[in-house]
Amino acid sequence: MTRKFVISFLLFCGFAVLGFYVRKFTIPWGIGDSGFYRAMAENPGTFIRSPWGYRIAVPYAAAAISEILSLPLKTAFGILQLSMFGVILTLIFRWVSTALTRSAFVGAISVTLFALSYPGVYNLHNIMHVGLGEHLFVLLGCMAIYSNRFVLLCLVTVASCLVKESVGFLLIPTYFVSAMLFSGWRTALLRTACLASAFIAPFWLLRSGILFQNHTDFNTYTALFTWDELLNVWNYYGGLKGAIPVIVKHFAPLCLISLSGFLVAPPRLKALAVLPVLAALQIVFAVDILRMVGVGVPVLIALSSFALSRMKHEHAALVCSLVGFTFLCYNHKVGGLESLKVAFFLILVLLWMNRSTLLVPVIPSGMMTALTKRFTRTAGPRERGPAAGER
Repeated sequence: MTRKFVISFLLFCGFAVLGFYVRKFTIPWGIGDSGFYRAMAENPGTFIRSPWGYRIAVPYAAAAISEILSLPLKTAFGILQLSMFGVILTLIFRWVSTALTRSAFVGAISVTLFALSYPGVYNLHNIMHVGLGEHLFVLLGCMAIYSNRFVLLCLVTVASCLVKESVGFLLIPTYFVSAMLFSGWRTALLRTACLASAFIAPFWLLRSGILFQNHTDFNTYTALFTWDELLNVWNYYGGLKGAIPVIVKHFAPLCLISLSGFLVAPPRLKALAVLPVLAALQIVFAVDILRMVGVGVPVLIALSSFALSRMKHEHAALVCSLVGFTFLCYNHKVGGLESLKVAFFLILVLLWMNRSTLLVPVIPSGMMTALTKRFTRTAGPRERGPAAGER
C-alpha cells in the first residue's frame, strides 16, 4: 500500500510538472468564463450569475488557499489547476496500466492523449476555471461505473454538484445503460433512481439560494433555458452542419483510435461509450462546442488504450505522436487541415498494419482461420504442372 502511494505521488508530481511545461509551450485558447469564477473567489457566499454561480467548489477552494497561504488569487487557482491536471493524468495512467490493459507502456502513451488535447491545454491556460475539475469527476465516475462500485459513484456524483452540474447529467444515464446491460432492468431502474435522488438533493439545494447571502431561487437557473436562447445557441455555429467540422478538426484522430479500441474492448467499457455521445449532445445547450465535446475525452482515451495495447509498441507510440502532432499544429496555427489529413491517413495505415490483432475479436475465430487458409492457398506459389515430356 505504501509503495503504491509513493509511486502514485511521484507520478502526480511528475505530471503536474508536465502540465507546467505544456502550458508554457502551447498557445492559450481564449479565457472562457474566468471572470465569473474570479468574482466568486473574491466574494465567497455571494451569488454571482447563473449558471456559473452554483459551481462553488473550485473558486471557494482557491479563495481558501489564497487566504491561508497569503498568495495572489491567480496563483492559488494555478496551484489547483496543476494539481487537478496531475491527478487526472495519474488516474489515467493507473487505470489503463492496472485495470484496463495491464501495460505501463500503454498507460504512459495514453497519458499524452489528454496532455496534448483541447480539454487539457485549454484548461491549463484558462486558469480561473472549473474545467479540469469537471474532467476529474467524469473520469472518477467512469472508473466507478466500470468497476461496478455504486457507492463510490454516488459519492462522486454528489460531490460533482459543487464542481459542475453537467457531470451528473452525463454519469446518471451512462450508469443506467451499463446497469441495464449487466444487472437487468429492475436493478438498473432502482439504482438509477437512487443515484438521481442523491444528485438532485444538492443540485436543488444550491439552486434554491439558501446557501447564498443575496437573493436567488430556482427560477434564476431555469430562466436560462428559453426557446429563444436555445435557438441562439443552435445558430451560433450554424447548427449541426457548422458544428460537425469544428468537432472533426479537433477530435477526429482520437475518435478513430477509440473506434478501433471499441471493437476489442470488454463489454463493460463499451457501455461507457454512451458518455462521449451525451457529451456531444450538450452542444444544444451551450456554444462552447469543443469544451462540451471534450468532456468525453477520458472515455475515448480508455477505449483507445485497448487499440494501442494490441499494436506493436513502436506503432502505438507513433499513433499517439501523430495525435499530439495534429493538436500542436492546430494550437500553433501551422499546417491547418492538411496536417489533419496527413495524420488521419497515417493513423489509418498504422491501424491497418496491425489488423491481425485489432480485428481478431470481431471476426469469429473459425471464420478467421478459414480466411487465413484461403488467403494462403490463393496467394501462395502455384504448383508447377507436369512437363511436356512427363505427360
